[in-house]
Amino acid sequence: MINNRTIQPIFEFSNIIRMKRNMNDIQSPYLFQSGRHSLFFILSRIKNIYKKNHIIMLPYLICNEIIPIIEYLDIKIKYYKVFDNLQPDYESIRANLDQDNSILLVVNYFGFPSNWDEINSIKEEFHCLVIEDNAHAIYGEYNNKTLGTLGDVSFNSIRKILPLLGGSQLIINNYSLGDIPNESRTRLPNLGELAYSLRQFNIFKSKDKEKKASKTENTKFMCQPADVVSRRIFNNVEFNEKNIIKKRRENYVFWNEYLKNKNLLFFEDLKLNHVCPYVFPCSVKSKKDIGKWVEWGRYNKINIISWPKFPISIDQNKLSPVLKNLIFFPVNHQHTIANLIKE
Repeated sequence: MINNRTIQPIFEFSNIIRMKRNMNDIQSPYLFQSGRHSLFFILSRIKNIYKKNHIIMLPYLICNEIIPIIEYLDIKIKYYKVFDNLQPDYESIRANLDQDNSILLVVNYFGFPSNWDEINSIKEEFHCLVIEDNAHAIYGEYNNKTLGTLGDVSFNSIRKILPLLGGSQLIINNYSLGDIPNESRTRLPNLGELAYSLRQFNIFKSKDKEKKASKTENTKFMCQPADVVSRRIFNNVEFNEKNIIKKRRENYVFWNEYLKNKNLLFFEDLKLNHVCPYVFPCSVKSKKDIGKWVEWGRYNKINIISWPKFPISIDQNKLSPVLKNLIFFPVNHQHTIANLIKE
């Protein structure tokens, strides 16, 4: 998320070329191309096993990218509310769940877990399947349980934290869903993944091209493995989890202090204990304020982004103003954020 002259994935690739292992020796059956591919795999598996007309419950605070996958699989969507503290409205979930044929998707927003004790209570009551969306997290715990072990199935998006071109771990915790077939295929990075690794240079500035690439990606509904570069990095580089978490927390705390009295709304209920934060989230009063902070970020070579791009099927009147105007300040562990700010 930080604009700088270092492209970590390409640096890692130079080390990968020198490795003596054969490409065909690399096998990572749980490592798919992206979170969307992981989600497509498990929803397809659920349809094939249960042979039911499932309904999937999604939070109103959700990105549009997963919607085409669900529609393609002909799964009906219902939405549940999310409070301003980023916790699900559990009564809203209960009011919309159907007995025995519901799939509940729960997001651990920005690496901060939902109340999984409450979710498990709902699961027992309605006999629903629960998907744990860890697209914002690869490290972290909830009540001494590792994120990724809390739902019937979990998926993440590794490149959001680690210096990879792509990759998503799919973890199946409910053995009735079966196992994942051993994946021995190898795949070179595609243009989109290479472009992602070059995002710090802002080479691809055409919004039309970006939209076209996004549209093309959404039509490729399949279960592709992660590219061979990302798989080699993930399987052969020993990342220091403690240092990554420590640095990201330090940058999170910096933003908490630096952004005080700057007319931003903080999520005070979010606690860093046992969490590896994805970003420092805030809310602003208007879209104009989002533009102001994005420009401030460009001046300081810090990528400030707004999130999410809401699905068109969502009634945004169901969302509070807080959740409509979210912006993210990066906490990347490769940098000391305080050293990047010019003013």
